This record gives sequence, structure tokens and C-alpha cells, in this order.
Amino acid sequence: MIPLSALVLLVSAADAPITRITVHPDRARIERTLQLEVHGTEWAELPLLPGSTDPDSIRVDATGAQVLGLVIRPAGPTELPVPEARRLLKSLTDLEVQLAQARVGVEARDEQRQMLESVRPAAFEASESPAVLDSSGWTRAQGFLTARLLELHRGRAEGFARASSLEERRTTLAEEVRALLRNHSGRVQLRVSLRGDGPARVVLSYEVRDARWSGEYLVQYLPDRGQLALSYAALVTQASGEDWGGVPLTVTTARPEQFERAPELMAWRLADVERFVPTPTPLTMARPASRSAPALPVLASESDLLRRRLEQRVGSIQDRGAENSMMVDVGSSTVGGADAQSLARNLASSRPSGLAGANRGFDSLASTSPADMASPAGTSVLTGTVVDASTKGVIPGVVVSATSPSLRGEQMVETDDNGTYRIPGLPPGRYVLRFERESYRPYSRPGVDVAPERILRLNVELLPETAGTETVVVLGAGPAADDLGPLMRTQGLLPPQSFVDLGPRTPGEAPESDGLDLSFDAPRPERVRSGSGAARITLVSERWPVQIERRAYPALAPHVYLVGRTRNPSPRVLPGGTAVLSVGSDPTGHALLPVLRPEDPVELPLGIDHALRPVRNVILKSSSRGLFSKDDLSEVKVSVEIANPHPRPVPLSVIEQLPVAKGERIEVEVLEVTPAAKRGDGGRLEWSVQLPARGKTVLAYRYRIVRPKGWELRQSEGEPR
Repeated sequence: MIPLSALVLLVSAADAPITRITVHPDRARIERTLQLEVHGTEWAELPLLPGSTDPDSIRVDATGAQVLGLVIRPAGPTELPVPEARRLLKSLTDLEVQLAQARVGVEARDEQRQMLESVRPAAFEASESPAVLDSSGWTRAQGFLTARLLELHRGRAEGFARASSLEERRTTLAEEVRALLRNHSGRVQLRVSLRGDGPARVVLSYEVRDARWSGEYLVQYLPDRGQLALSYAALVTQASGEDWGGVPLTVTTARPEQFERAPELMAWRLADVERFVPTPTPLTMARPASRSAPALPVLASESDLLRRRLEQRVGSIQDRGAENSMMVDVGSSTVGGADAQSLARNLASSRPSGLAGANRGFDSLASTSPADMASPAGTSVLTGTVVDASTKGVIPGVVVSATSPSLRGEQMVETDDNGTYRIPGLPPGRYVLRFERESYRPYSRPGVDVAPERILRLNVELLPETAGTETVVVLGAGPAADDLGPLMRTQGLLPPQSFVDLGPRTPGEAPESDGLDLSFDAPRPERVRSGSGAARITLVSERWPVQIERRAYPALAPHVYLVGRTRNPSPRVLPGGTAVLSVGSDPTGHALLPVLRPEDPVELPLGIDHALRPVRNVILKSSSRGLFSKDDLSEVKVSVEIANPHPRPVPLSVIEQLPVAKGERIEVEVLEVTPAAKRGDGGRLEWSVQLPARGKTVLAYRYRIVRPKGWELRQSEGEPR
């Protein structure tokens, strides 16, 4: 117990600054240093520590004094800044009301579009007297429908964009609220008993859980110097509630909670029987706790009320992914559930009153977040050209929409000046494509099957309105979609499909270290703010020699790939992690680097040499041989032609593959390989050639497949090599 008469030295945070920080993959250890004058035995109250502090990790060391004891107590939350809390609460309320309006508007346009698309010409029963029909209004009606549908499409797209923008703003605002609550949350109070006579230096260290780091490489190939500029940086984030400003910082892959306990040997008893002796044991009875006096009522301050309302609001924002129950503040009252929905409907009173069921689906719409509205991640692409059926000229400005059961919502694009459209990021499934433009008949193309990681081309011809007025919407099978092949994905050597900038640096997975405790000191004092995103700290910056190779896989893709081969020339071990690659100033993709020990080799994909393009030709001849037991022969000749526009010779590796027979009655005979190539497992052929300056090189090989008469050949894929 601390005697009431004891004098307590109050130490402020300014008198105990942070002097060193060590960041682990899942926590950080912070050191504070303070100077005190101690005369005899005194108590010192240290600065309040963040609420995320691990009490078991607190250590106090002193030089010039003796540490007699340490008292750790929880401290309540501090007062919120009332004006800031009011501003955040009002901003959240306004954003939720605007978001409700945007969502209701999207639903209204969807229902109007469904109603207009259901309009069809009525069927008239035949009568004895012929009916006189005036078709002059059909064109006007069709034009009205088309124009209105295009207007609804654009309005719906704008509504989606507005809802997404509002959701992003609300997420950012929610992070501000969490940071405010975190910075004024519960704290840890420390009092330390010291004995000494004169100046003393006290070092306080503790661990906080809300801190982590991940690593990232930036690798740039410098063609003029023939080197790799490699840098390794730590992305450090922390939400401890206190800012780290201008202090030495170290990152390490060590995990303090992981340790190996030495094994213990159990005692063996051989042919030893212990005697059992009954021993009385005391009976323990739980004594009921004495009833405590009732707590005195505590009047909540405005800061407490704002804290509760902000915590409720942030909680409702976190739960929107599942429930998305609206909470809308109006003045000083709070409404939720059905009241919020009715308020949102009143705010959206501008929708057409004659639209049946306009308010029916608000519940389902309000419970749909932009994340749910977005389609699932996909990698396939639909592309093509839209032309006029009569003039064969391209049509710009055509609205192309794609719908599918595997796609949430609808993907919409417009054709460019060349009449070309491109819909990326599609998940696999069966799609319906719809093409609409003023003065042209709408065209719907169902049954477009999209496989994973494919590029499909579907060219469409639209009929002008003047071509006739028999139907409003054209439905048909149309031309088949051309499969342009897989999205460059072959043998693990190709670069990623496209470069995706990481944008705001966010922490990823912990760096790989193969169990090694690797530590890196920041070259200068760093500043890391609490709850404000990742701070990028460069730890390593070096120049490595590199050997550039060019490889071509003509059977897989018409490209020549740049591959950099190098070794770790530094004496230190570098952790594994993601590398962002570039050639000069052009980004080329990402690669995953392993843990690199000194002299460890590494291979990096550096993109495509667009100046080189292999052309592959295949000639197939079929015949038969034998008098009685005839065999079918298939002779295949493959030639690869590569032109070099560079003014200097270029070394190149070309990889092809021969089929491998499976079964005794199928033979594969290699007839010719020009020039000679290196043979490998699985039928691999590899040429290492020197392309002459401004010249071309032709590689060829010929093989024959022999099989019994009438046998059908089938191909089974093996592991990539």
C-alpha cells in the first residue's frame, strides 16, 4: 500500500519522452527515459500508458537509484474534445441520410427499367373485318423507350458511383471516430518506488499490441547501367493511441511469444508398487460475499454521452456488412430500423408516384452495401466491336451492359471512338450482353459462356431504326464469341496480367524469415502517427549486378519475356516478401521473393520485350501405311520465325515442347530439329540462339505420331516445366 503521507513525484509525458521503439510483426516495445532527483525513498507517478499496453510486459530499470516496487492500476478514459465529437457525429448523420437517398434512387431506376423492358406489342385477335393500323407511332414509341432506358442506365451508374463515394467517405469518417475514441480510451497508471540520493536515470519499457510491420521490395532494372536498383522498406502501422515522433526505430522478425521449452524427463518406476495410505483432506466451503453498498448515481457528462453515441454509430458502421441497419439522428432524437427507412423514403420522394412497388424493395436495398453491390473478383475479359449493320461503320457511344447470375449487379461500359468495348474483371459464368444506343434497335445476346481467366471477343452489328419496326428488342444467338486464349498464364514464368499500383501503403503479411531473427535499424528517426495508415521506412537500398535473359514460348504466347537473374551480393540476410518490379520508369508487375541469404540466386520477371515477336506456323499432314495392319500417321512441322529490329545482336532462349506418347502402341518419332536444340524431360526443346542485328532467325522441328488405324488421339496436360 502507498502511505497517504508519502509524497508523489508527478512525471509528465514531456519529462519521459519515447527514446526507442522496436516493432515486431505483431507488437511493439517502447522505451521511455526520464531523469529524476531522488532523495531517500520516494514515489514517482509515471506518464499514463496507452490502454493497449500489456501489463505483463512493463519493466522499470534505474541507474543511480534502486527500484523498490511498482504499482500498476487501470485508469479511466479521458474526456473527449466536445466540439470535435459533435462535428464527427453530425457528419456521420449527414452521410447516412445521403447514402439512403442514393440507394433509394438506384432502386427506383431499376424498377422503372424493369417496367419499361416488360413492354411488348399486344397480340390482336383476328376478326372478319380487317383492322386498319397506323404504324407511324411505333418509331416514336421505340425511340422514347430507348432514350428512357439509356437515361435510366446513366442515372443508375451515377447512383452507384455516388453510393460508393459516400460509403468511402463514411469509412474514412468512421476511422476518424475510432482514432478519437482510441486516443481517449482507458489508460494504464504506473507508480514506482525509488530509493536514492541524487540524480537517477529511469528507463520504462512496455509492449503495445496494436502495432505491426510488413516488408516490401522495390526492384528497378536500369537498362543503361545493366544493374538492379533494389530497396527494401518496412510498412509500419500502429494504433496504440500515442504518436511516435522522431525517435530511433528498429524492426525485427523476432516474435517474443514464440519460444521452445526444454524437454523434461519423466521419472520411470520399474516393478515398484506404492502403498496407498488414505489421507484426510480439509473440506473447503465457499463463503458468500458480503453485500456491497449500492453505487452512488453518477451524472453523465456531455463527453460521456457523445462517447456512447459515437461508439454506437461506429458499431453500426462495422455491422453494416451483415445487417446495415440505418441509424439516423434528427435534431436531438435518434431513430433506427423502420423509422430510418421511412425517413429515407420521404427523402426520396422525387421518384415517380405511379411506379408500382417503388417502396417495396427498400429494405433489401438499404441492407446492401457497396461491397455487396460490387461483383465478385474475376479475371476474364469480354471485348469486341460494334458496327452498323447497313453501313458496316463503327458505332461509338453504345452502352454495353453485362449481367449474369454469377455477377452481382450489372457491368456497364460504352464503346469508344473506334466502336470498341472492353468489360474486364468478370467472374466465370453465363452472361447476357445488351447493346443500346439512340437511333438503333436494342440488341440482347444471351448465352455467352465465360471461362476463368479468358479473353473473349464478341463483335455485334446493330440495326438502325429505319430498317423496320417489327420488334422492339432484338434477341438472338448471333455470332459465337471468339476465345482469344487464356490471360497470359504459362509455366510460372510470365509476369502478372497487369501492373496494379499499391497506392496507399497498407500492411500485408508478416515478412518471411525462415525462423531467423532479422533486425533492421531505420537510418534516421522516424515519425509514425497512431491510426493514420502505414509509414514507409526504407531499410535497405543497394545496386545489384544482373544478367538479363530473353525467353520465348511461342506455343503459349506471342511474346518475348525479359527475365533477370542475379544473386544477393550483400553480406546480410534479407527477408522474403512482395517485390514491385519496373524497367526504367515503366512498371512491369509483382514477384514474390524468398528469404535471400548471401549469394542466394534469384530470378525476376521484368516484363515483355515488345520489339521481338515470334511467329509460329504449324503444318499437319495425315497419311496411313501398311498392307494388313494399317497405321495412321500424323506428321507435324512447326516453324518459329523471330525478327530482331535492334541494331545489335540479341541472345534468346526459345522453348517448345514435343508430345509424349502414353501407351505402347503410340509412337512419337522426331524427324528433324533445326538447328540443334537441347532436349529435356517431358518433350522439352530449348534453343539458345543469337538473333543477328536487324535480321531474323528461323527455328523448325518435325515429328511424326504413329498409331493404330482408327485410333483417336487425346491430350492430357501434365505439370508445367
